[in-house]
Amino acid sequence: MLERGVSQLDAAQICATAVPAAPLQQSLALMLQEELAALDGSLAQGFPSWGLTHYQVPLYAALMTAVGPERSAGPCYRCGLPSFELEQHAPARPDLKRIFTHCPACDVLFDRLQDETPVQIHGVNPVVSGSTVTRELHIANHHDTPRLFAASLFIEGDYPWFEVRFEPAAAAFEVAPGAVLIAPFEVHVHPRTAPGVYRLTAFTTSDLSWSLSVEPFVVSRPSAAPIFLRTQGGAVGGMQRKH
Repeated sequence: MLERGVSQLDAAQICATAVPAAPLQQSLALMLQEELAALDGSLAQGFPSWGLTHYQVPLYAALMTAVGPERSAGPCYRCGLPSFELEQHAPARPDLKRIFTHCPACDVLFDRLQDETPVQIHGVNPVVSGSTVTRELHIANHHDTPRLFAASLFIEGDYPWFEVRFEPAAAAFEVAPGAVLIAPFEVHVHPRTAPGVYRLTAFTTSDLSWSLSVEPFVVSRPSAAPIFLRTQGGAVGGMQRKH
């Protein structure tokens, strides 16, 4: 759409209308921004359906090279344990550098471009099956101009015993310069969802610079439905079975 729009403006028309250079540049910049925002929105909407894992490094590891050893990334924002990050560069694209961050307890935390600020996921754990909880994405803009972001959530894997719905399925946000936007997503967990630890991934993109943020999504049974286990003494769940 952007290329078609520009091609329709020939030099003669531009000169005839005497459009100053600065307004024309601003108009083209606005068109480009709108096109990029539309592409970001399409990526965010489509990403959950691609069936990818929360761990994307193998997809681009053959094109990139690790630079130096792992280094400390400070305390994990979720559990407080030390976290670590690995920097990777693309030999064919010196401008393409990614940072992979992980925690020994929480596993993968972030997979992002070097210049992008990590998007944190905040919310309670564990989550009771049959409940609705909120996940908040903390999206920071450290640039001196507003930025448009698009984001979506998904759970890795297609499990017959797991059913969840995100609301909204995808969303777009504008973040002011130097600000941190809190973007809420509701997570509806179906009562049939089995207890376990799943991988919830947030996909965010701005100007086609995509990032992944991951959290362990722990599902438990409601307290009114305890787990009963048969023991050798005839007790069930620690309680004596009546005959």
